Amino acid sequence: MKRALLATLLVVSLVVPLVAVGGAVADGHDGAANETDTDSEAYTYEDLKRGGTTYESAPSSMRFLGDYSSATVRVFPVGPGESGWHYLERGEVVNSNSVQLRTVRLAPVDELDRTLNVTVVAWQKGTRTVERGNSTVEETVATNVTVRRQQIEAGRGYDTANVSLGQHYDSTYQITMWVEENPDSRWRFAHRSVETTRALPFVPTWGGYWSFTTTNVLLWIVVLTGVTVVGAVGSVEITGKGPGLGLVTWAIIIAIGSATVGIGAFVWTASLLSAAPPVIAFVIAAVIGIVVLETTEKGVFSVALMRLFTEEKKNPRGDFAKEAREAEFEKVTLANTATGTKVIKPGLRPWLARLRTGGTEFVGLERIEFEFDLGSPEVPFTESVADKLIFVDEDGVGDDGELVTASPSTVEWDLPLRVETDDGVRTNWTAVFSLAFHALVPFALAYQTMSYLGVGGGRVVGALFAAVVVYAVHTRVTEGRAEFMPAVGMTQDAVATAMHLQSEVDDYQTLEKALSALVDERNSTDELIETLQELDAEAAVRDASRRDTSPGSFAEGTNPTAEADD
Repeated sequence: MKRALLATLLVVSLVVPLVAVGGAVADGHDGAANETDTDSEAYTYEDLKRGGTTYESAPSSMRFLGDYSSATVRVFPVGPGESGWHYLERGEVVNSNSVQLRTVRLAPVDELDRTLNVTVVAWQKGTRTVERGNSTVEETVATNVTVRRQQIEAGRGYDTANVSLGQHYDSTYQITMWVEENPDSRWRFAHRSVETTRALPFVPTWGGYWSFTTTNVLLWIVVLTGVTVVGAVGSVEITGKGPGLGLVTWAIIIAIGSATVGIGAFVWTASLLSAAPPVIAFVIAAVIGIVVLETTEKGVFSVALMRLFTEEKKNPRGDFAKEAREAEFEKVTLANTATGTKVIKPGLRPWLARLRTGGTEFVGLERIEFEFDLGSPEVPFTESVADKLIFVDEDGVGDDGELVTASPSTVEWDLPLRVETDDGVRTNWTAVFSLAFHALVPFALAYQTMSYLGVGGGRVVGALFAAVVVYAVHTRVTEGRAEFMPAVGMTQDAVATAMHLQSEVDDYQTLEKALSALVDERNSTDELIETLQELDAEAAVRDASRRDTSPGSFAEGTNPTAEADD
């Protein structure tokens, strides 16, 4: 239930910001009248690049309209979380299709004309080749010029009026705007329409909506989700389980990431989703794949490796026995895969390494003579830190005597750009050309795709795609190894017997108390043996008497993997 709830929150955390992006509509302050669109070459680059005079201690978009009058350009931002207006700033790109003129006119009423004629010229900077004397030169010109003339009403005192800028979706245009009655009241700024202001690509009916959504989103979600789930389950067959970051961690990462992209790069995100609606299907399928990876596992179990520091001590019968004076343990998560028992470490990089190599082999299980399945009827621990308990040799492994030594799988660059030869160090041109090919081709493909869709950010997307391809092709993974040394039989049997007695004899703290009670009740020898058999102590003692307990020598034992499978 908890996993299902977390999975739902994970999907919602991603989809809601994207729906907000797709549903946000630019502020529709297009109230200008008498506007006409004409292509014109009457305006030169030198005319259009001028932006008017600014004044200290005033907004940068404030201009005088003659005596006792001024006009200031205000912008209504678009995007989720945006509200209100702000004064147009230098270098700002306007994304709405109109701006607002806030006028202050204090001239006498009989001298005031409420009508103002505003000219808006949209253009782009370009070059052309011209002949000058006996040579040709490149000069800067204004290209793709569009002129819009409109009238607005601005009464005495404070007033506002909207000025239409037109629609520019494919690229950014420069806007030069001025009031005809006072040509010095002019402004220049950049404009690019946000995609959410486009007209819908289908008939605005429920039938048109469902037809468009089904073919451009729902079918893509079904197909991509199926492919993603199959791939995620297949990866679990190899790795045992996913990255292990947890659904809550993924929910936080995706929520922050989607909010950052959806709000911080609203125009780019809206352009991408409007130009290619199936992108949302890729994102949703990826989220579902993450949920599958984090909630699916195969053959995973945990082992508590315990090391006892022992000393000799006489038991009540006068025999020498081992007594544990202190202990330490370490928990290790393992998975039974097709290639053996592998160590499972949480994290995205360890998971990628397991996916490429199969994982780090856990050496030492084949030497085990005795283990406990914690939580089984024989050892009924209801709350255990691990599924199995294995005793480790007191001396540990390696020079430092560690419980377990591990060298995890690592990812290294496999790109020898310089190699040593008999003639010295030289450039490895094969590696250079390979690197160039795997960097430039993906970059070009991603850049052209973004350009074809009419979406900006092609260089950034291309660079990210190229980095992923180069990382996948020019890296290699070295297999890791983890090892431990099982404890000798004497230590295992001593603890095994104590644990069995502790779990089975609820009314007695020691075996001696149990035997004394049996003698007092005048039980026969057969009854005593039967009782010991029920306690499973006789089998443990008999096994201990037959086992070679010399350090470093191990009798052939059972395979814990096979026992776990049974």
